Amino acid sequence: MTPPLTGDVVSVLNEFITSTLKIYTSNLSLGHNLLPTDTQYGDDAALLSVMGLVRLSALSDPPSQIPLYQSAIILNTLLQKSKHNYQALLLLVRVYLLLGAMPLAMEIYPRLNIKQIQNDTLAHFLLTRISALHPSSNKTEPLLKDALKIYETSRSQTPGMLVLAYERGSYAQMMGFIEFAGRVSGSVCRGMWEIEKRRLARLRPSLATQQKNGELMRDDDENIWDNRDFSVVISCERSTQLPFEETFRVGATPGENWAKGFSAVERLVEHFLAPAAVDNSIPEHVLSVLSRILTDKTAMAEFTPAEAEYLSIMQQVATATTTTEQGSLKSALSKILSSLPKPPPATGITPHAWVYLHTANVILDLVAILQAHFIPHIKQKKFTNELSAALDALKKAIIANAAALAKEIGEEEEGSDKEQELIDGVLALEGVGKELRIWGVESGVEGVRAIRKSLAAAIAGVGKGK
Repeated sequence: MTPPLTGDVVSVLNEFITSTLKIYTSNLSLGHNLLPTDTQYGDDAALLSVMGLVRLSALSDPPSQIPLYQSAIILNTLLQKSKHNYQALLLLVRVYLLLGAMPLAMEIYPRLNIKQIQNDTLAHFLLTRISALHPSSNKTEPLLKDALKIYETSRSQTPGMLVLAYERGSYAQMMGFIEFAGRVSGSVCRGMWEIEKRRLARLRPSLATQQKNGELMRDDDENIWDNRDFSVVISCERSTQLPFEETFRVGATPGENWAKGFSAVERLVEHFLAPAAVDNSIPEHVLSVLSRILTDKTAMAEFTPAEAEYLSIMQQVATATTTTEQGSLKSALSKILSSLPKPPPATGITPHAWVYLHTANVILDLVAILQAHFIPHIKQKKFTNELSAALDALKKAIIANAAALAKEIGEEEEGSDKEQELIDGVLALEGVGKELRIWGVESGVEGVRAIRKSLAAAIAGVGKGK
């Protein structure tokens, strides 16, 4: 087990981090003649320092954002000298996501140069929950489209590859093609990215008109493969402890139950959009799937608190959809009204600002479904007036809070007390801050401000999708 954060643990961690940073700095002079594609000799020491900082952040109570800012400065410095250090790139994407600096994460991600086939194993480092983290970005949809190409390519090309292998007598290859196609078509990421694409279209309605929906995962699907590669991030932990990558993920790890639960929600949305064109038993099916998942502790471990609340309300929506008696319908609508979430508090942006973005956008997606699909589906309009008003107020409150928060963070760029307090913590006169000052105080300040500017841009985009 990881020891609790005591004064002695902090002291040991700080000593470890500063010593590895000194090793990295002292080795920079040895790399002047390296090729642009080479990595510096001390890069591993810098990566170890980041691992120590991530642990320091996680063990703090409450978790501290200062070690994550320090990690970002270290990784950016490393990548100036070693532009193709993929470990550093992966870690920097993750750190930016945790800090809510979504635009910066999207800027770094393409440098990984992930090929089409690798999207099924590596795209999760950025795209997990991306529609609820930065839906307002013009880069989000192209990234999802690119990640989904492998599934369409496999579906269209595998039959031809099988015929060609048969004609050439390469019978052994045929089984490999079949297995590969099965793993790709049953990939949990295929189901996840389809959900992200549909959710993004609700948060950015202009995308809905040009979007062609793909296939959703079904609850009775058994050919499910999790092809994601988490082990690509180096881990120096003991075998008795969790791998390093698992210690600082962006929320609960979604999987098969996550994809099946939200696929059920999307089927209910399809039912609202075209009730005559889909199976009338859809609401009952959705209710069954959500009831199963919501009562399964193992399944619910894949969902964040905001997502669990979302599923619970959608379960109530499915119940109301199957209700025909007026008294029961009124009761079901009243229950939905009383269960509506509250806007995320502005204090929720620290230490992990992604939580604020995720919660706000998940609620906005829920509001979009209820306003645009569920309420118009209810024929007894007198029962929906109060719910409709509450949804309007909730949406306005989230957008207004986000605008105020983005403005507040943006004003910190001008040198407010909050900004200075953060910079003083990141570039402290002792310990890690002292080592970072050797690299340049000005560059450190610019690094902090760049992250805050990116966070402000992500928050300002909440509710602004067009």
